[in-house]
Amino acid sequence: MLAVTQAQLLNAVWPLLEVGGLLLYATCSVLRRENSDQIEAFLSRHEDARAVPLDVNWGRTMRMVGKSCP
Repeated sequence: MLAVTQAQLLNAVWPLLEVGGLLLYATCSVLRRENSDQIEAFLSRHEDARAVPLDVNWGRTMRMVGKSCP
């Protein structure tokens, strides 16, 4: 399961971060256990960590187009 590996990676890099530094956690997964659940678990294990919302203007708006069923 990737969630276990992700948790191990986060735990391994956290002590290497300088005080005041930022750790950006990003996945290509849509699974909650690999995203919001992972972040919540990390924050509960590391009292010196806090979530910082990003205010960014990246990417572009996309439209999904599909065929209708007859």
